[in-house]
Amino acid sequence: MASGAAAAPGDDEGEAPPPPPPVRFAFPDLAVGQRLLPDLALQRFTARWSAEMITDWTGFNQDAQSVALHGVQNDRFEVRSARLQLTGQIWDNTRLSYRVAAQYRGFDIDPQRNWDVTDLSATWLFNSAGTRVNVGQIRETFSYETLASTSSMPQSERVIGLFAASRNIGISATHVFGKDRDWTVSAGIYRDSFGFSGSGTGATARLTHLLWDESDAGRYLHVGVGWRHRPDDDGVIRYRGRPGSNVASNFVDTGDFAAQGANHLGVEGLWSNGGMSVQGEYVLALVSAPERGNPMFQGFYVVGSWVLTGENRPYDRSAGLARRLTPTGRWGAPELMARYSAVDLDSGSVRGGSFDRIEFGANWWATTRWKWGAVAGRTWSRQAGIRGRTDSLLLRGQWVY
Repeated sequence: MASGAAAAPGDDEGEAPPPPPPVRFAFPDLAVGQRLLPDLALQRFTARWSAEMITDWTGFNQDAQSVALHGVQNDRFEVRSARLQLTGQIWDNTRLSYRVAAQYRGFDIDPQRNWDVTDLSATWLFNSAGTRVNVGQIRETFSYETLASTSSMPQSERVIGLFAASRNIGISATHVFGKDRDWTVSAGIYRDSFGFSGSGTGATARLTHLLWDESDAGRYLHVGVGWRHRPDDDGVIRYRGRPGSNVASNFVDTGDFAAQGANHLGVEGLWSNGGMSVQGEYVLALVSAPERGNPMFQGFYVVGSWVLTGENRPYDRSAGLARRLTPTGRWGAPELMARYSAVDLDSGSVRGGSFDRIEFGANWWATTRWKWGAVAGRTWSRQAGIRGRTDSLLLRGQWVY
C-alpha cells in the first residue's frame, strides 16, 4: 500500500513508486528504474524529471437529431496530453518539496487553451502523520474524479469535471488521522488568477474514510464527502461539459447567466475486491441565482472494472485515493470496464440540456508505463425537446515516465 509521502515520476499527486515486477515485460519499454535523464541531487536541492504522453483517435456516428443539436462531430486524432514535470526537495529538508509541471492540451488545463503551466507549487510536510500544506497553482480538494490522475483510472475521460476545477491558485491543507490512518480531511481556498480583480474566492473541503482494508488481497472500501464554493465571474456563471470525449462539442451548456456563486455537494465511493472494483460519484450544484429560480444542476457516474489477471489499484491513505495498478505478468494486465454517467443542466429557467451515456472498454496495461485502450460509448442528449443519439469510439495509447 502506497504511503504517498514521496513524490514519484509520472503521477500528479505523488505516490510511492510501484515495486519492480518479477518478470520482464514482453512489450518493449525501458527497464524498470531506468532513467532517460539523470536525477539531480545537490546538497540543498534535488530534481527529478517525469513525463506523460497520451494520444487519442476518436470516431463518431450521429443520428439527425444529434447533428441538429450539436453539429457534426468530426473524427479526429489528437495529442491528448503531453506533460513534463519536475519535482524535488529544497534546502536539504525532506519536509519541503516543490512541483513544476506544464501540459499541452492536458486533462488539467482549460479546454479552450492548448497548453498551460498546471503546477507551480510548494508542499510542506508538517509531521510523520502526513499533515501537509500546498501553496501555489494546485489541485482543488473536491471530487474524486478530478483529484485522481486520469491516466491511472479505468475510464478514459472525466464526465462530471464541469462541477470541479482541477487546478487553481491557492492554498490547501490535508491531514491524515485515525488509529489506522484511515481518515483524511482537506480544505483549501483558491482564486483563478493572481491579485484581487475579476472573479471571487472559492473554497473546498473533503472528508474521506477507509471503512475496511485488506491490503495484501486488494480489498478495501473508500467513502467520502465534499463541498465546493464556486464564485461567480463578475456576476455571471456558466456550466458546460462534454460527454466523455475531449474532441466532442459541449453537449450541455447553460451559457452565461446572472448568479452570485454556487455551492457544490459531492459524495463518492470506491470498492475494491482484488482485480474487481466499482467506483461512483454524485455532485449537486446549488446555484444562487434568484432571477433564474435558483437552479440545481447534477451529475453522476458509476464505473466498474475487472482486471483479468488480478492486479488492483493500491490505496494511498495519505491522499484518500487509489493509485495506478502495476502489472505483474510478462504480458501485462488486461482490464475490462463499463461506465454509466449522466449530467443534467436543466433547472429553474436555465435550459442547459442533459445527457446520459453508457460505455464499455478494454485497457491493456502492457508495462508499468505503457497502456493501450479502447472505449465504445453511446450518448443520449436532450435539449429543447429534441433527443439525439451519438455513438463514439475512442482509441488511446499512453506512456507515463
